[in-house]
Amino acid sequence: MFKTVAAFAIGMTALIFTASAEQLTYGTYFKATHNIIKDGVKPYLDGVTKNTNGKITFKYLTDGTVVGATTAAKGVQQGLVDMGTVIPLYASSTFPMTSLFSSLPLFQTDSLIETGVINELFYLNCEECQLEWSASKITPLAMYGSSPFYLQCSKEIKGLDDLKGKRIQGTGEYGALATALGGLPMGLTATEFYTGMSQGTLDCIIGTVAWLDTYGLKDVVKYVADLPLGVFRPVSAMNMNARKWNKLSKDERKAFTDGLAKLVADSAYGYIEEDQNARKSGLAAGIKFAPPFEGFTRAFEKVGNEGGQRFVELAKKKGMKEPQRLLGRYLELEKQWREIVAKTKSQADYEVALRDRIFSKVNWAEK
Repeated sequence: MFKTVAAFAIGMTALIFTASAEQLTYGTYFKATHNIIKDGVKPYLDGVTKNTNGKITFKYLTDGTVVGATTAAKGVQQGLVDMGTVIPLYASSTFPMTSLFSSLPLFQTDSLIETGVINELFYLNCEECQLEWSASKITPLAMYGSSPFYLQCSKEIKGLDDLKGKRIQGTGEYGALATALGGLPMGLTATEFYTGMSQGTLDCIIGTVAWLDTYGLKDVVKYVADLPLGVFRPVSAMNMNARKWNKLSKDERKAFTDGLAKLVADSAYGYIEEDQNARKSGLAAGIKFAPPFEGFTRAFEKVGNEGGQRFVELAKKKGMKEPQRLLGRYLELEKQWREIVAKTKSQADYEVALRDRIFSKVNWAEK
């Protein structure tokens, strides 16, 4: 009799646990092997599962199988997926203020600096950004900036004349740079780059070296102008449908927020490693990494110097109330994070800076 009752009790306990467990879906256009997923998102969500004692688990819908780069925001918003990767620039009608971050001036910087800057600017210095995300019914948990972008072409470029009329992938300020180089800026998504370059409908991209491996571009890229051209930002790697977020208990939300600094750091450091590996494989594949040709640096510096004015004018057209204030804060944060990164001796130090300066100060209540 005792054994029967005990077995029944164990069975009921298992049934209750199973009923209370929940699986959330994470949708992205990234491949499962993309460094943001394998180095950042997956370890982070594994940590959430561990810290909720298995109560919350995750299913990954990668490779654009459910949501793509341009449809992810709507997918999360409507609950097609519970969570996902969102590029504000590709959903600018929903996030007009946040998408403006892609039009901030370009600097020769790295992912550690820019990732810190963008997260702090977004969460603590842009009230208009927070309001539009709240209205969208999406809770943004973490942003990142890519590793530095480079001009990468299907043929060797020896001078500006070689770029006249060429179709160059570049959005935000990279579109302005493509124009300054004499090219025609294109607005494709990353999954379209390989097809475009292999079929000759795209001549160059301005993107991170990591893409040589991530998107197989080392098969179609023959030349890289070896000058870092700043960082694309922002990409929001972790976003949750607000209805889902608001249903989480206080402890469950804490399981998500406790790991955000590590998620952001893992993503940034992962991009650095991916860049280094892709450069090696690119060189082995015969890609020419060459010093920038005459006039290239001058064109880039001109775009950078004019970027502030261009940002303010565009932001005013979009309806931002104080674009000059946001620009000024951005420039301040660039200096501050450059100093922070210079003093950083390990990833752990970087995580502490992210946690103390940003994520510990965000109000993670219902959004």
